[in-house]
Amino acid sequence: MGYSYDARTGDLCCDSCGHTGGVRRFRCPFGYCPAPALCPDCAKQKREHLSKDAHRKAGCEEYSRRHRESCQRHEAALQAGHWVRTAAVTDSTPEQPDRVKVWFRNANGEERIEFFPAELYQSFPIGDPVTLEDFQKRQATPV
Repeated sequence: MGYSYDARTGDLCCDSCGHTGGVRRFRCPFGYCPAPALCPDCAKQKREHLSKDAHRKAGCEEYSRRHRESCQRHEAALQAGHWVRTAAVTDSTPEQPDRVKVWFRNANGEERIEFFPAELYQSFPIGDPVTLEDFQKRQATPV
């Protein structure tokens, strides 16, 4: 999501009321959720929603921790020489229904494309760093 700016002045607009002047971004203390742009009046009204406790209750701390750990696992897999999943798209044909085209990337930025059955692809959680080797091992063992 982007921010809105006044067309005449270029000033940042409040996400809540649309006013400009004194508007600033309020960052998530855990760096997880988008930072709302609020004017001083709206910020006062939403003060309890901007607190560290409110963000913690909304799950930002936990989600931030999980994201950080996932990034660390991704980087570790790359450094270990693995090809890591970066993207995928359904690529079914009449001859090969329920097929997924999967892109993998290595630490050098080289890309590789492989095709897998949709059932196999769906057995890995979206967002988890998964290697080509993980796919090949699971493909050799029935899902």
